[in-house]
Amino acid sequence: MNKNNDFSDKLFSNLQVQLELKVGEITTSVNSVLGIKPGDVLETEMKISESISLLYEGNEIANGILVERDGCFAIQITRVNS
Repeated sequence: MNKNNDFSDKLFSNLQVQLELKVGEITTSVNSVLGIKPGDVLETEMKISESISLLYEGNEIANGILVERDGCFAIQITRVNS
């Protein structure tokens, strides 16, 4: 095994990165957006079981489905982009 690769793996393996979950999009009028108030519900066409995107710096790196884990939203990975 290459010593440089071992060093790089150890150096970078504990770095923290921020990932985003893209659940969906909503198209509505500017007037509707200006009228948003607490308690309003914005509906999407997306079903709960549909695939969502996992993004790193705006790039899709994987897909999955929303699941619940210990009372919190989580993503179960179904596909990893190469």
